[in-house]
Parts: sequence; C-alpha cells; structure tokens
Amino acid sequence: APPSACGGRTAMALRTAPQARPLSLAPAPQHAAVGRPRRQQTDARVVTRVRRVAPRACNSSGTPQDEAKLGTQATKSSKSSTPAKQARRQSGRRAPTPRDGVERRSAQCYGCGVRVQLKASDAAGYIDPERYAKKLAHHQLSELLCARCEALAHGAMVNAVEGQGMTGRDARGLVSQDELLASLKSLKDQAVLVLLLVDLTDLSGTFLGRLRESIGGNPVLAVGTKADLLPRDADRGAVRAWLADELGRRGLQIMGAMVAAPRCKDERKAAVGAIAGAVLRERKGRDVYVVGASNVGKSTFCRALLGALRNRGDFIAQAGRLPVASAMPGTTLGAIRLQAFGPKSALYDTPGVVLSHRLNSLLDGADIDAITPRKPMRALLASAPRLLAAAAGVKRPPYVVDLPAGLQADTMSGLSAVWGGLVRVDVLAAPPGLTLGFVGPAQLRLAIHTGLVGDDNDIATAPEGGGWIPSAQNANTSSSGEPHREDAVEPPGSALVAATGGLRMARSLEFDVPTSGRAHVADLAVSGLSAWVCVTAGEYADERWAIGSAGAGEGAVQKIRLRVWAPKGVLVFSRPSMPIMDPEDAL
Repeated sequence: APPSACGGRTAMALRTAPQARPLSLAPAPQHAAVGRPRRQQTDARVVTRVRRVAPRACNSSGTPQDEAKLGTQATKSSKSSTPAKQARRQSGRRAPTPRDGVERRSAQCYGCGVRVQLKASDAAGYIDPERYAKKLAHHQLSELLCARCEALAHGAMVNAVEGQGMTGRDARGLVSQDELLASLKSLKDQAVLVLLLVDLTDLSGTFLGRLRESIGGNPVLAVGTKADLLPRDADRGAVRAWLADELGRRGLQIMGAMVAAPRCKDERKAAVGAIAGAVLRERKGRDVYVVGASNVGKSTFCRALLGALRNRGDFIAQAGRLPVASAMPGTTLGAIRLQAFGPKSALYDTPGVVLSHRLNSLLDGADIDAITPRKPMRALLASAPRLLAAAAGVKRPPYVVDLPAGLQADTMSGLSAVWGGLVRVDVLAAPPGLTLGFVGPAQLRLAIHTGLVGDDNDIATAPEGGGWIPSAQNANTSSSGEPHREDAVEPPGSALVAATGGLRMARSLEFDVPTSGRAHVADLAVSGLSAWVCVTAGEYADERWAIGSAGAGEGAVQKIRLRVWAPKGVLVFSRPSMPIMDPEDAL
C-alpha cells in the first residue's frame, strides 16, 4: 500500500517503534487499497487493533463504505472469541428474565441444567444468596446445585415442568415445554452422534416419532433402558432384536439397537461397556447427545456411560458433579455438558421430551412414585375359569389372578379386568384358549369383574362393591384360600381418574385367532405406564388342554375382540409381543 494510506502507515509504526506517533486522521485517497497490506499478515494482533481503530477515523473523513464494513466484522469476530465466552460464563450477570417471571442468572445448576435464581425458593434453580456470593467470589459457579436437585437426590418428587401432573398447571417458576426443546432444535445444523433412549417397559409411550425434525440426518444409535425391570425369563438377545424391528417398523433408520441395565451387576457392566465401545467407534470426533422422552433414564445412563468410558481408559471423562437422576419426569431442565472423549468433544445430557399422551405426564409425583417398578416385573395370568381349574390339576403358574367365585365359563367373554384403577380391559369375544398376561409392577392390583361388558357408555367408573381384589402375586389370602378385600385402599391415580370423570374407552381392538399352535397375538400398551397386556391364544400342544383348542366345536369363535379403557387423553397402542415368555407357559 502507498505510504499515504492510513492503515499501512499505522501498521508499520506499531510494528517498528513502541513510541510511534499518533494515528494520522488525514483522509485516504479514493484509490487507496482497502485490503490488508502485505506486511500486516505476520502479526494478527496488530491487524485487529488497526481494524478496530482506523475505520473510525476514515469514516469521519469520507473513507469508502467497504472499509467501514470490514472494521465492523473484525470487531464482531473479536467479541466472539473463546476467552470472552469463558469469561462471560464465570460472570454473575443476570440472564434475560423468562416468561415465568423468575429472574435468573447465567450460571447453571450442574444437577438439572437450569439457570439459577436467588429469589423464589419454591421454584427450580434456587440457590441461597450467600452461597451464590461465595461461589462467585471464588470463581466456582460451575459447582452450584439448586435446592430442588438436592431434594430429588434424597427421594423427593418435586415437579418443575409446566403441565406435569394435576399440580403443575399454574405454579410459579415452572419451565415450559418450549424451553425444554430449545436444546434439541439446533442439532439438525450440527454434526453430532445421537443416542436415542427408549424405555423397554414403555416403548410405545417413549418413542419419539418426530425425532428427525430435530436432529436432521445425524446418525442414531438406539438404546433400550430399564431391561433389569423385565421379567426374569426374558432373553436379552431376543429383546434387542425385537427392539430393532420395532424401531424399523415405526420408520426410524438407526445404526443399531442395544440394551442397557441387565439384571446382574457384571452383565450390566458388560452391557454399558459394549455401548461405550459402540459410541467410541461411531463418534468420529463428534459430540454425543443423549435424547429421549421424559423419565426414560437419560441421566442415569449418562452416569453409567461416563463410568464405562473411564474403565476403557478415557480418564478425562467426568467423574464428579454429575446430573441428578430421579423417578420424577422432567428432572433435567437444560442441556448439561459433561466432559468426555477429549478436550474438544463432550457428552450432553438433554431434557426429556414431554409427551402429553403419556399417563405419567398426568400424574402427580406421589402417584408416579407409587406405580414405578422397583424390581423385575411379573405376568399375572387371567384366562377362562374352566381352564384355570384344569391348570390346578396339571400345572399352575405361580402368578394366576383369582376370578370371582362361582364362574364356570369356558371362555373369558363377558369378563372385565380392572388393573390398578387406571386401565380396564373388556373381553367382548374370545376363544376358549384366550389368556391375558398383565405384565407390570406388583403395585398394580388386578381384579376380574362381571356385568361391565354390556355398558356401552364411553365413560366408566370403578365397579360398585367390587373393591380392589389383590392378586395371588401379593400372597394376601385367608386361611380358606379366598383373597382379602381391601376396599379401603385406593389405587394410585384414583384422584386423576376422579378429576377427569372416570375411565374412557380409548380403543377397540380385534385380532385373528392363530390357526396352528399357540402364539402371542399382540401386546396392549398404555402410554406412560410401565406395564402392558400380552394377548395369547391358539391350540395347546398338550392334548390334556383340549379346552384351549381354538377350533374345537362348530361355530367356535375365530376373532378376539377387546375394548380398552384409560384416563382421558391417554393413548393405547397395539404392537407385536415382546419375547418375554413362551406361549405354552401362558397357561
């Protein structure tokens, strides 16, 4: 550049003499070069200073507009530098006040990811002001754990999501669903590896059908959680293949499906280690995001995955101040960055997607805690009264539901099963060999009733005088073998059922009877409930079970017709049966 150009003269002066003369404010000629002088290319710091100062002087003297734009761009790039971002993260400045009216800071709670606040003690993210001031003075804002997370870590069920349960409608300081989804909206514009978590005890209710709208074409590795809660006889390999088929049937293209949290501690360690190996193979330098519906176990999985990475030699994987895990839906409220895979990559725990059609999105914390399984689930079997009587003389599975006294029917047609006060299944038509296996936690009591199938109304209430009969699984029987009636015990969710006007007919289903052999027909899954109904029918291989023959006799029923009731707004799904037991073992 010619010596008369203000930019070139300033750059040479700054490079050669610390005591250089002041910048010249003389107007630059119109033919002066706007680009960077050749001698400036060796010192980027000097160029940055020139671009921030020189355009101001030239603007007041008629410098071309292109040079002013160049200075503006340099100023913006310097402000977005990494050290500036890190400094702002450690600052105690206030963040924009969200629509919930709670003034929040920029620092995040490491347990749930929400921005902390110092005023509303009953809202998420609350930190004692004195504690916050101490952490701020010592530059330890990354070590803040809010009061709600401390309560969740000790077993409390504290809601913080708008629309969750009967009490989460108008409370102050609740996080909206749009805020929860904000961390997922930008994934489609990034190159990341997505770990999709689905709950094996509630696959239909936790599947995200519109996942690709948020993640774009990024690769997906599916992981089935809570396998330790499946019945003990379930084959993990068969369940993994069933999971891959189900996700493919729903239209989601995945790289593979894996199952986490087996029953045995050694198997659990090996399973999570295999998932860690798959993540390391497929990551290819990308960040890893763990996504899924609320309450599928994302935070628990992240904690286990970090431990598996450390066992595989990734000593940079974060070991302390990990996300809080609890049974309360909506525990995580913001994206949490966890150190792993090296200094330039990370593992992210994301908020759960709230699905309004799930039952646990309508229940309060106490009811959710009451129906959450704590140990492997068992299948309560219900079938025709005469088939049950025959089973008593040949073989009797350990968990068979008690039927009302005096029933001698050959089929279940006309019977209704009330399950935990939250689900009711009416049998409209059934062959003699029909068996309903109610797979769920022991807290969900099952009672069989008569006289309800003829009710064609779309609203149902609890059977009058029927009580809630405990099943044989609870071993609550009198000396005469008759089950005790515990009318005083209300099932979990009874308040929800009463508030919504009772159970409503959610779906009517019809299935074909297997023509040869005995087989599982389908599973009936209630969204948001860690339980399902396994429908089994067909002929038995053992001739002693002739009563179970589907085609015995002229005019035998060749269709299975069921009607399922659930609380208002809860969806009921039909799916291929999960391979958890042999069809011959289902009575």
